[in-house]
Amino acid sequence: MEHPERKEDLELKTEVLTKRADLSSFDCGRPALNEWLEKYGWSSQQSGTAKTYIIWDGDQIAGFYSICPAEITYEQVVVRMKKGQPKGRSIPVIKIACLAVSKDYQGIGLGSAMLKEALLKCLSAADIISGRAVIVDAIDDGAVSFYEQFDFVSSPANKRLMMLMIKDLKKTYEEVFS
Repeated sequence: MEHPERKEDLELKTEVLTKRADLSSFDCGRPALNEWLEKYGWSSQQSGTAKTYIIWDGDQIAGFYSICPAEITYEQVVVRMKKGQPKGRSIPVIKIACLAVSKDYQGIGLGSAMLKEALLKCLSAADIISGRAVIVDAIDDGAVSFYEQFDFVSSPANKRLMMLMIKDLKKTYEEVFS
């Protein structure tokens, strides 16, 4: 496949993962993420543990992300998130469990666009089910840097566990879209 120059030149479509999707050709360069999509994406969706969204460019998978409810411990959160929370109790959050861009589509801003789309879905979910923050488990230091660009901060317990408070996400959304 010829590498696209700009995401704006693509006709991308986001759909919830279906059983008919052929996931075997997806390669983001991270075997763990490729394997998760192919082996566990559908079963996680069927069991209700994660909702996976596929970004299609025609019949090619350009990327995917999965979101799910989660919780983190009081000890894992940044000081700001502890305010008003009972010590020793888990804190409800919404997790972007996976986010990956096909190698054929990397470097054109698709990951950023997918993250923004996922964050809007998380914001909508928070309005329905609540949640203190959106969290991600950054796969490596490069992913940490990527999420930091979107104001995610690292947990004091684990720098790759990153979080963005829902109230900060709402404020950004209001500033950008009002």
